[in-house]
Amino acid sequence: MRETRPWLLDDGSLIISTKVGHINQVLPIVRYWIPHVRIISPHDLQHNLNTELANYINIPHRGT
Repeated sequence: MRETRPWLLDDGSLIISTKVGHINQVLPIVRYWIPHVRIISPHDLQHNLNTELANYINIPHRGT
């Protein structure tokens, strides 16, 4: 990650803005913090992550 800026909101929320060279630089961090984090921009990134998670949950798991 090249540049990161945090903002603390009145409700206690924290917004972190960063610039990355590749999506794989940020997605592992976002996945680690689920469900306590969400992507607010770009919107497509949050949508793609939601789709990925929904597909993962719907994968039939084989019991042992």
